[in-house]
Amino acid sequence: MNAFDLGASLVDARKRVEATLGLSLAAHESSHHCGDCRRLDLPAGASFILQNNRGPFDDEWTEADFKSLPFLSYIIKHPCTDDLR
Repeated sequence: MNAFDLGASLVDARKRVEATLGLSLAAHESSHHCGDCRRLDLPAGASFILQNNRGPFDDEWTEADFKSLPFLSYIIKHPCTDDLR
């Protein structure tokens, strides 16, 4: 796993990811992804998610092994995700 400093807020993190990758992440509300997150549905049927590592509802870590990381990014696997590699 790689770790990068994405800033102090989800807004900062979104701006850095968008500028670095040249894409636009849409606001997305999901109780599964810690409430307010950013999402991009990719053409190959996968989704890129940027979210906080700590949930606003239960105040628990999404990824407890990575407490030093305030934000997480995922590519959610769908059947065509291997096409992204």
